[in-house]
Amino acid sequence: MENINRPLRRGFWWIFVWMGLFELILVLAVVFGNLKVLSMIRTSPNGPALIASLKLDSWLLHYPVYLVPGFLAVSLLFSFFAWAGVKRVVRRFLDRELAAAPPKKAKKGLGEAPEDRPKTAREIAQDTERQSLHLLALLQREGRLMDFLAEDLTLYDDAQIGGAVRAVHEGCRKLLEKRLKPVPVMAAEEGEAVTIEPGFDPAAIRLSGNVAGDPPFKGVLRHKGWKASRYEMPELISASDPRIIAPAEVDI
Repeated sequence: MENINRPLRRGFWWIFVWMGLFELILVLAVVFGNLKVLSMIRTSPNGPALIASLKLDSWLLHYPVYLVPGFLAVSLLFSFFAWAGVKRVVRRFLDRELAAAPPKKAKKGLGEAPEDRPKTAREIAQDTERQSLHLLALLQREGRLMDFLAEDLTLYDDAQIGGAVRAVHEGCRKLLEKRLKPVPVMAAEEGEAVTIEPGFDPAAIRLSGNVAGDPPFKGVLRHKGWKASRYEMPELISASDPRIIAPAEVDI
């Protein structure tokens, strides 16, 4: 859009210049017309007396001087409004053209469907698999979650397990806080009495027990729930195998 601003600004000055030339010609025509009228009055029988009594010679020759600044002011105003109208029309035309133009196709990675066709059920399933395993890979990288889950805990006592859990918990908690920032679905503390108002989201609040009739419902909060307040996952690498949760490490 910035590329169009410069010719639009030039257009304003071109309008102003042409309006000024037109008004200069108009002033000259008025002056010469006044001189012609004054000459005709002088040649008439009572012309000199009329000119002297009305001071026509002074008035006809001097009042065009006051027309010049007036015409310049009118020219400036007319040029501004004309330029503003042209600018508005051009911008609307460009906005419509940009809105109607097809979006540029981004370069697709391996395994991604082209933009000119919908994804197949298999491609949708592959995307879901990639996203799920990608989060698990991040939890392994930051908190060694897979190493902890794959370990046989029967070989260790509770004190050893507690120390390992602390390290896994800290790494996974930091990752979730950074990428998803989980917040409770309900702000009340677990065990408190709560009221479920009409229009609640069944996906966010699951009711149990004796549920009958219409809301509002009164009950006890058993679990406050969690929801992601952000989603900032790193970009997937299309060429990599999504089933690789963590690569093997070989020391050479």
